[in-house]
Amino acid sequence: MVLQIAQQKAADVDRLFAAIAERLAYCWGNNDYGQIGDGTTETRQAPVQVGNLSGVSAISTDWGTTCAVAGTDAYCWGNNEYGQLGDGTEQNRRTPTRIDVRGATEVSTAAYGGCAAAGSSATATSPPSRWRPPKAIRRVRIQPIAT
Repeated sequence: MVLQIAQQKAADVDRLFAAIAERLAYCWGNNDYGQIGDGTTETRQAPVQVGNLSGVSAISTDWGTTCAVAGTDAYCWGNNEYGQLGDGTEQNRRTPTRIDVRGATEVSTAAYGGCAAAGSSATATSPPSRWRPPKAIRRVRIQPIAT
């Protein structure tokens, strides 16, 4: 049973698709940055299981970057030119890399950024300007406001 399907939204680049089936992540399509997560940069015409992630409950892909929640941990891989994977580097990753968000329940990717939700807080990597690629990524922790 397929739980979720994600599709890279950028119209001017090759497509990447991601899906969750039987709590495992699968990706196929463009793989220029390793965003499929199989350790290569080879384009895949059919679904390929992502690394050794299990217990996957959420997945998102956009602009060469893919993130997923496995268990209660967030993982990201692919394009990291501006630090958008959230692992503290600017090194592309060809396999899922755990990022420092514990208790993750949701992930979301966007060009040059990403987010992960954990309980009632969220962690985001985002460019300093929404109109041009950033020179550095800011990581902010968002806490809920008590009412």
